[in-house]
Amino acid sequence: MEKLSIAATMFCALVLAALAAAAGGEAAVVEHTFVVHEMNQTHLCNTTKIYVVNGQLPGPTIDITDGDTVVVHVINRLPHGLTIHWHGVRQMRSCWSDGAGFVTECPIPPDGDHVYRFNVTGQLDLVELDRRMHDGNFDDNPLSATINGKLGDLSNCSGKPEESFVLDVVRGKTYLLRIVNTALFSEYYFKVAGHTFTVVGADGYYLTPYKTDMVTVAPGEAIDVLMAADALPAHYHMVALANQPPEPDPQIPGFVSRGLIRYAGSSHNNNGLQVPTPLMPSQHNTMPSYYFHSNLTGLAHPDRHRVPMHVDKRLFFTLGLGSICRGTNKTCQRRRSPETIVVATMNNVSFRHPTNTSLLERYYDKRTSGVYTEDLPDHPPHPYNYTDRSLIPPGPLEEALEPTSKATKLRRFRYNTSVEIIFQSTALLQSDSNPMHLHGYDFFVLATGLGNYNPKTDPKKFNYHNPQLRNTVHVPRTGWAVVRFVTDNPGMWYLHCHFEFHIIMGMATAFIVENGPTPETSLPPPPPEFKSTVASPNRRSFLNTSTGECVQVDLPELHDHCVLALTSEGLLVLVHHKPQRNTVRLLNPFTGHLTELPPLTTLLSPHDQHMRMDLIGRFKRVLAAWGSGVANDDSTVVLCFNTLDVLGMAKPGDDHWTLLKCQFGSMLSPLMLAGRFYCVNWHNGVMSIIRRDASFHRAHLRLQKPCLLVSPHTVGDDPLRTDKVGLYMWEANQQGTAVPFVYATDFSSGKLHVSAQSVANSTGTYMGQVDGAAAGDGGD
Repeated sequence: MEKLSIAATMFCALVLAALAAAAGGEAAVVEHTFVVHEMNQTHLCNTTKIYVVNGQLPGPTIDITDGDTVVVHVINRLPHGLTIHWHGVRQMRSCWSDGAGFVTECPIPPDGDHVYRFNVTGQLDLVELDRRMHDGNFDDNPLSATINGKLGDLSNCSGKPEESFVLDVVRGKTYLLRIVNTALFSEYYFKVAGHTFTVVGADGYYLTPYKTDMVTVAPGEAIDVLMAADALPAHYHMVALANQPPEPDPQIPGFVSRGLIRYAGSSHNNNGLQVPTPLMPSQHNTMPSYYFHSNLTGLAHPDRHRVPMHVDKRLFFTLGLGSICRGTNKTCQRRRSPETIVVATMNNVSFRHPTNTSLLERYYDKRTSGVYTEDLPDHPPHPYNYTDRSLIPPGPLEEALEPTSKATKLRRFRYNTSVEIIFQSTALLQSDSNPMHLHGYDFFVLATGLGNYNPKTDPKKFNYHNPQLRNTVHVPRTGWAVVRFVTDNPGMWYLHCHFEFHIIMGMATAFIVENGPTPETSLPPPPPEFKSTVASPNRRSFLNTSTGECVQVDLPELHDHCVLALTSEGLLVLVHHKPQRNTVRLLNPFTGHLTELPPLTTLLSPHDQHMRMDLIGRFKRVLAAWGSGVANDDSTVVLCFNTLDVLGMAKPGDDHWTLLKCQFGSMLSPLMLAGRFYCVNWHNGVMSIIRRDASFHRAHLRLQKPCLLVSPHTVGDDPLRTDKVGLYMWEANQQGTAVPFVYATDFSSGKLHVSAQSVANSTGTYMGQVDGAAAGDGGD
């Protein structure tokens, strides 16, 4: 019997095939490197960028045996962040490697890398890789479907059919087809003309053999079938057809792809005969999907796969669509107005995915305030006829039921809790099926049905003898499904619909499973490579210019402060998030030493202080500090507030900021180095800060002689540094454009050397200094 993998894809997908070997061999460490990058691909007369791993579509295959440890080094060459989720791997006590973006880890940044390390034990069949990073948007509807990356001969835009996937077979052999739906939008019907299948497995577990001529596979599902090559030697078409609910549900284009079964010994042109094509159901007929899934039963080992007979916690989740007001509005006009956004929900809650932290890290570090709550409802706000098709078009009845909230609401379970979930698909604004996938767990599918779940009669239909063991359950269109599992894997586990647009729209949550009583039943600390490669929201990277080493430091102060400025000495100027606090502090990130500075209210007008304006929002316009540093007295902090055209100076213990107004035009792109302050201005010259006393309270700015040292791109043998933020160059029409600012500093003389290219279009540069010069003293 030969083994083959078939993935019906719309976009690039990565597929990992885990082949179970016979017991007996020693467990090994299987190590690979995945470079994820873009690649141009031309289909349907268009060239588009797709995501590939190591230049392959489908992605590379990793062969492993039961008990092996997998180590994958992922290098991100995409222009945005990504994570890789190992769909189908239970990740027992390795939640840190689950790869759920912003749930178990922050995305790997562009040009970053990360190491995934996990053990694969007791998983028999096939697992799949998902790229995960939710930004709240999804691509336009795809143009076509593919089978193993091939569009098939039904796609034709230039008079020449696209290439088809071809499976060569030998008559008399039996083939194991592993059919994986890696599509984003649709379930697929899969048939081969003149052949039948015996379904033997799903999601990595054996099933009771089930004979059929058509396989239905939902996104996230992996179905194993045996196909006997028992037809006459010839060519036969295989067809993958996407289904979708009929109107009034929203419609997307129908997708179909066609491949070829080619028998050995058959003629190249099939003896001139027409290639048989299987008869497919209507794309709007979703009943074959329900019958297929409901007829599957498990072939579970009685000792390893015992159905929990009692329930500690029962959840009833309704799955549908809703709407929320745009922005921060609390009230808005409904009826699909521009004031609202359509979202996907579970119990009328649309999941808000974090954008700058991972839930697992916050849970592990016990810093969850303001990140998530643990109050996802057990049931919808009130019962109704969930499958009433009159709810699909927007209207008064639908409006009364679908208003929802957008929040990061989770559920927490004690270790070894028996959980039962009833998933109920609804007809709120649409009537799609919902393939629900739970990370970190396999569950028993006790029953599925059509219509509304009846808690009195439907439990009588539960299959406790041989239910399927799955990680993705197909919840039928306007129907329900019941699953049960025991929380034996501690960590943070993502639960979501596997339709990509449902995930992005918020049909998701996460389950927290607490630690058990022993180290073997507890979540271990993050592996070393996790802490060193994945940034948390309160972690910052600093470059040691002496050694070239990048040092990462956790800064708990960033939990309630934002960074106002970074000094050239590596100190952080922080301001408290809450406007009423407006406290300014100077933080040494390596020692944790905090120095108090005056509040920012001294920088605002009396009117603004009276209005208690939101300082955080005002920073972007008025209080943006474009340059900062410590004067050469090692205690005075200097900030340049560009829009205000002032320098602010303060020392620890001061009760207000001393402001120096620039009399010579705006100060642009300031740079503070070695106690001296450099900035671009309209006039060419030197700007010195002249002190009348030790406290700077009588300081003023004085324009001095020109002092712009223009250099080529090197100063002696030393290359010039490049300020990647850019220097704003101003043309005669007063329009600003950012260009690289290439510079070097001579600390002994205090000179700023600027490359000729950097200032070619500049009208001038000021160089200022903060020192102890007396009145009338010349600056450098």
